[in-house]
Amino acid sequence: MATERWVVYATFDADGAPAPFVEEQLVAYRQVGFQTIVVDTSPMVSSERGAAWERSSTQWLKRPNTGYDFGSYRRGLRVLLDERHVSIADLDVVFANDSCYGPYSPLADVFEAFDNSPRDGQRVFGITDSRELGHHLQSYWLYFRADVAHLAVEFFETTPEISNRADAINHGEVGLSRFVVRHGCELVAWCPIDALVRHFASVRGKLLSVLEFGLRRRLKRYRYTYSGDRACLNRLVGRPFLCNPTTAFGTHMHFEALTPFVKRQLVRENPDCDAFVPISDPADARDNLAVHRLLRETDLYRQRYGAKPLISSRLFQRS
Repeated sequence: MATERWVVYATFDADGAPAPFVEEQLVAYRQVGFQTIVVDTSPMVSSERGAAWERSSTQWLKRPNTGYDFGSYRRGLRVLLDERHVSIADLDVVFANDSCYGPYSPLADVFEAFDNSPRDGQRVFGITDSRELGHHLQSYWLYFRADVAHLAVEFFETTPEISNRADAINHGEVGLSRFVVRHGCELVAWCPIDALVRHFASVRGKLLSVLEFGLRRRLKRYRYTYSGDRACLNRLVGRPFLCNPTTAFGTHMHFEALTPFVKRQLVRENPDCDAFVPISDPADARDNLAVHRLLRETDLYRQRYGAKPLISSRLFQRS
C-alpha cells in the first residue's frame, strides 16, 4: 500500500487574523507531496483566516486552546486515523507549528536527505536539536516516517494533557525525544547542534578564537549572541555547551541558509541579544519576505554578509 504523507500543523492567533507565512508553509508542503491538516486553537477565527486554511490546507479544524501544540498534534493525528482512516503503518507524518517563519530554503532538500537515510534502524527527524535538559529534537518540527509513526500515536495517547509551558518543554518536547529513544530510535537533526557549534566556533584558529570570544564576552560585544558565544567558547576549551540554537545562532543560520526556518521568538523578543535583530518592533510581520528584509536591515549584516541577499527570491513565489 502506498505511503500517505501528512503534516499536522498547530496554529494559534489571539486575534484570529490571517497568517500569510503559515499559508506559504502549507503551500511548500503541498509542493513536496504532503497533505496538510491545520489545527487552529485561536479563540475566534476571522473569515479571512478560515478562507486561507480552505485554500491552502487539505483539511482544517478548530479546537479549544488547551494542551499547547502537543494537544493539537494529538488531535490532528487522531483525525487522520479515526476520521480519514489513514493506516498508521503507511503514514509519514510531520508535526509542525507556527512558531517559525519560512521556509527560506527548499523543503525538498530536507525530505530527500531524511527519506534517503539508511533504513537499517529506526529514526525520528527534526530541523534542530538541543542539549539543554538532555539531548532532544526541538518540537516545532518533527518528522516520523511510517516505520516509527506508531510511536507518535503511543506517546500522544499515553501522555497527560500538558497544562503549562514548563510541562510543554519537560514532558512534551524533551519527553517525546526520551520516549522514542527508549524505544530504540536515533534522533537525527537537519542542523545538529554539535556541528553547528563547531561551525560557528571555528573563527580564526583555536587559540585566537578563544581569545576573541573571551574578549568579546568581557566587553559584551558578542560575535553571535550571549549564549551562542558562550557555547562556542565552552566547546573550544573542552567544556559542555548548552544553548538553544534557534535563538543563539538563528540569524546566522538564516543568512548562511543552514536551516529553512527562523523562529518567531528570535524576531519578536530577541532573548539572546542578537545584534543582527533590529530594534524596530517586528511583531506585525506576517509574511516571510518581510521578515527576511527586516533581518537584513542592520549595519552588522552589511558588514559581515554584504548587501547581496543569500536567500533566493524564487522561494517567495506564490503558488
